[in-house]
Amino acid sequence: FFRRIPNKIHVGEVTADEFDEIVRRAVVATGFFASPEAPATMRMICAEMGATSLRPCIPMDLCRIARSICDFDELANELNRDVIWRSAEMYFTATGTKSGTTSLFAGIPA
Repeated sequence: FFRRIPNKIHVGEVTADEFDEIVRRAVVATGFFASPEAPATMRMICAEMGATSLRPCIPMDLCRIARSICDFDELANELNRDVIWRSAEMYFTATGTKSGTTSLFAGIPA
């Protein structure tokens, strides 16, 4: 997405409707099937994980992580709540998030 461009380009937060549309496009681009509730589920999980705003890069990042999870675990191509949750746990790795998860790197010196 835009943040991968080597030049610094500020891409601010998006509205819930814009985020939902980005989710729908990311779902198609990554070959998933998803219910109409998937965008709202992703927004809710992002908030639970401590995201303070909706960034346009999050849906594709989460869908790519979800694709890796489904491929590795040989799961169906369905972007459901469980897969979104697992993806978000990997994406939002900060210690002390609202979900109570801890970083995979907790205790490892930087």
